Amino acid sequence: MTTVLLLGTLDTKREEYVWLRDRLAEAGCEVLVVDAGVFSDGAGIADVGPAEVAAAGGADLAGLREERDRRPREQPA
Repeated sequence: MTTVLLLGTLDTKREEYVWLRDRLAEAGCEVLVVDAGVFSDGAGIADVGPAEVAAAGGADLAGLREERDRRPREQPA
């Protein structure tokens, strides 16, 4: 079975990702949804939520929200 990773900002694009996830599932794909939206809560559809994404990038989601920061961080070399 083919697995498709959908990575997006569900705080602003939830409807679009629900539609795409459903179409892929109908086509027989396994779908993994990752929410990288700083101001989202996973929108009820994420397999990996924003807190997990922030932590994987070495950031704290609460801190990003407080700073209202949506920009990517530079990674150390």
